[in-house]
Amino acid sequence: MGFAFLYNEINAFCVFIIILMAAKSELVVGKNAHSYYLGSLINIISCIVMDSIWFMVENGYWNISVEYKYVIYSIYFVSFTVFGYGAYLCVDYLGNAHANSRVEAHYIAFGFIPMHIALTVLNYYFGFLFRVDAVDGYSRGPLFIMQYVFLLAYTFIAWGRIIGCMTKGETEMEKEKYIAILCFPLLPMIALAVQMYRPELPLISISITAAALILYFDLAQNVISLDPMTGLNNKKQFKAVLRRKMAESDKNTDLYVLMIDIDKFKHINDTYGHIEGDKAIIRTASALRTASVGTTRRTTLSRFGGDEFVVLLEYEKDKRDEAQDEIRQFSSKVKQSILSQGINACVPYDMHVSIGVAMFNETMKNADDVICAADSDLYVKKQEKDVNIGAQVTYIQQAAQ
Repeated sequence: MGFAFLYNEINAFCVFIIILMAAKSELVVGKNAHSYYLGSLINIISCIVMDSIWFMVENGYWNISVEYKYVIYSIYFVSFTVFGYGAYLCVDYLGNAHANSRVEAHYIAFGFIPMHIALTVLNYYFGFLFRVDAVDGYSRGPLFIMQYVFLLAYTFIAWGRIIGCMTKGETEMEKEKYIAILCFPLLPMIALAVQMYRPELPLISISITAAALILYFDLAQNVISLDPMTGLNNKKQFKAVLRRKMAESDKNTDLYVLMIDIDKFKHINDTYGHIEGDKAIIRTASALRTASVGTTRRTTLSRFGGDEFVVLLEYEKDKRDEAQDEIRQFSSKVKQSILSQGINACVPYDMHVSIGVAMFNETMKNADDVICAADSDLYVKKQEKDVNIGAQVTYIQQAAQ
């Protein structure tokens, strides 16, 4: 009985950890993914509870009829398929993969659950998944592995959708987030494989809790490193990435920093209010994401503060002409995207941005030097723009006279 107490004590501790994460989940998960993340945690708790019940029944601590054992074992296996579906939804929404496909995919994926339930009902009569009798107790059937196929299917579908997002020009920091999300179902899958041969060990509950805890800490880190309004990296995170890239930089790599500033942003705030100013900032962040899709190199996007944004691009030194062309295309895409968003939103003003560029060189000692160089170039661009506007106004006045 002492081992049973230890087994259930471990499971109870895992449930306690999951409850703590659930209580704080709204702080680390965005609104779109919160319900799916919370649902996944609830599914984990149900799996752990069923694991404890399974252990007590299988080891004879609870003396119940064969029919009840069938029911408990069936619920136990189906609970992991339900967990797989919940984890699939959680991964899909945390990775924002749902935005790139139709919602119908979730309904198709849900179909594995009624399929598994139907198999367990048929199993009562044919015993192809598992058998339970009064003499020999529980034994596996010839198609026992089918009960894990559904969980594997959810895992591979989720991985495929996240990898699809990673290959579509996402930013470097988003890729790091995707890697953490991909690891979420990995530990439970390994534990399931081991526990198939060592069922007396509470590996499933420990592995699922550990995986959830790792994902939780990664999401919490994102809250610290991301700008809450735009979802881009914040200033501190961008500088950390830039410092690391500068330290890793070799003779074959060029680093470019772009500083982006919204023109006449104070006028937007003063004339149309700060809420509209916030919308202008969000539109700019969206335009940067749109422009980053299609670049040939990894892109790090960040809101630097206020209406200022910074972008880090990497290119090989022997492709400087290509890099400069692509940076010009990137800048053009940003400007065009912002204009299109303004037109679609029917805003009462034209929104424009100015973009300064600087390339890291040996004379720059730290990240601030590179950023300052890009900021200086931005200042020159804004001055040139003001001069050109002033010349146009003078020309119009002279023509009117």
